[in-house]
Amino acid sequence: MTHAFATAVKGAVAGFAAVAMLTPLAASTASAATTTGSNQQSFIQYDVAESPAADGGKGLTSLLTDFNTYWTPNKGATDAGVATLQHDDELTESINNAAFGADGKTAQDQRALSDAQMNSTNTLYDALGPTIGGYFKSDMEAGKLPKTAAFLEAMDKSVSTGDAKGTYAHPRPYVDRANYKGEKIDLKGLKSTLDIKKVPGYENFDWGDGEAPDNEYEGLAESGSFPSGHTTFAFTQGVGLSAILPELGPQIMTRVSEAGNNRIVLGVHYPLDILGGHIAGQYGVATAVSGNDKAKADAAAARTELVNYLTAQCKADGHGDTLEACIANTGASSDKGYTNGFTDDVVKTAVTDRKSAIDAYTARMTYGFQQTGKAGQAAVVPDAAVSMLDNVAAFKNLTADQKKAVLAATEGDSGYPLDASSEGWARINLAKAYSAKVTLDKSGKVVKVEPGQTAPSVVTVNTGDNGNNNGGNNGGSDNNGNNNGGQTDNNQQGNNGQNGHNGQNGQNAGTNNAGNNGANGQQGSNGSNGNAGTNNGKTNNGTNAAKTGKLSRTGTAIAGIVVAVAVIAVAGAAMVIRRRRA
Repeated sequence: MTHAFATAVKGAVAGFAAVAMLTPLAASTASAATTTGSNQQSFIQYDVAESPAADGGKGLTSLLTDFNTYWTPNKGATDAGVATLQHDDELTESINNAAFGADGKTAQDQRALSDAQMNSTNTLYDALGPTIGGYFKSDMEAGKLPKTAAFLEAMDKSVSTGDAKGTYAHPRPYVDRANYKGEKIDLKGLKSTLDIKKVPGYENFDWGDGEAPDNEYEGLAESGSFPSGHTTFAFTQGVGLSAILPELGPQIMTRVSEAGNNRIVLGVHYPLDILGGHIAGQYGVATAVSGNDKAKADAAAARTELVNYLTAQCKADGHGDTLEACIANTGASSDKGYTNGFTDDVVKTAVTDRKSAIDAYTARMTYGFQQTGKAGQAAVVPDAAVSMLDNVAAFKNLTADQKKAVLAATEGDSGYPLDASSEGWARINLAKAYSAKVTLDKSGKVVKVEPGQTAPSVVTVNTGDNGNNNGGNNGGSDNNGNNNGGQTDNNQQGNNGQNGHNGQNGQNAGTNNAGNNGANGQQGSNGSNGNAGTNNGKTNNGTNAAKTGKLSRTGTAIAGIVVAVAVIAVAGAAMVIRRRRA
């Protein structure tokens, strides 16, 4: 593809591509996105063409309507939104300025430039640690993982930000926001233009595609900032990879949250934009995978291919005969895996191990915003999110409701910006869910979830015997009787294929219980179900809701999403699409 061709396509009106769209089963029809307009509108069309969704992206736009609480398109800040937008602005300046250093050539700036190229292999590989990440990178670049590559490419097409960008029409941090695209904008005292330090490498940006460098600040100046397209891309890749490689899911999710944060480092996005992309990526991948048998089969095939390749290389290099053994041997899930020394006003501690990675990810789920809605509301778990736990070996025998309880117990609190309209997607914390030890009672109820483990596991305990409350985490009910749950279990079976990590047998997840009532150091627990409690030996029959007391509104089922492959009619257009999505 020549640079002249690329330039011509960038300026062309929309409609140049015929796209096989994702469609609801009820309609079972394909549609192509068609839009016309200026270069800025064609930018939006390229985004839609790259990432078709069932409705051209309107579903995502609907999930993000809480943004209207803070911003009115083409008018400006709302009275209720000024404080939130001021925090948004201040964090943008703080993160950008701190990363810039003396000359905009810091290690963090260079990492941000690499992520900006939207090469998912380069972004994702170091989430797996130096050894396994090296295997992944070399195999992907050598074309040895075609099913994995195809699956991740399909996940990129699972959601579109184009409609949302056009709908919310929010200006970039470095432009004259008071006079945006010919409109007078009422900022209600907020700065007209933020103090953004432009990174030299983004003013002369090499996409790595053989074309002449671009000034991305100029190219993005009139395109909407919300939600972030680059962050959406990063999260489709991270959620996709963690779904098929959940053994390192916490590190993968933290790495793509870093990629989203790097858009702030470059000064082209705000934290709210990143939160919007976070929602978009999770929603897109989970909806695509959960709603289509072919997508599920493709995910399974990609996992088999990836695990087999990584395991073979690990074995050849003496790191163990299984992937789990290799992860343990190389320290990929501890302090020899993904690390990141960059800190800011949100992530104040360097990432040095799995726990600190999960902490960083969790901090970027809210970016320190004040809650603008009601805190402590009942858990909301989208139905489609359950599919993200399907490949966790330890969770194989869990039912959909049990997996929902795990997601509920690990989700973030309600009331933060964008939560109100997100139908639960803003709260889902996959980094915690992928690292959880899950405790079931004899009836199969999830009674305790403990994230941050080296490997996920499921154990079963007896609860309520002799009126004892085993565990002390009773979701708000009184702790009557003796507490027998002093330690975590050392002897239980229930890790389903995790090769005996943490002293577990590794088989029959959650079915065998080596001793009860804390006799073997188990952490007996009545869980965090606050509806009925478990006192005086009675089991809790309330609604299953680890953390909030109930699973109210477990999510809006995204009915019958069919994953289709986008057919781009113009040769080489995919590279142009990638260039213009931000």
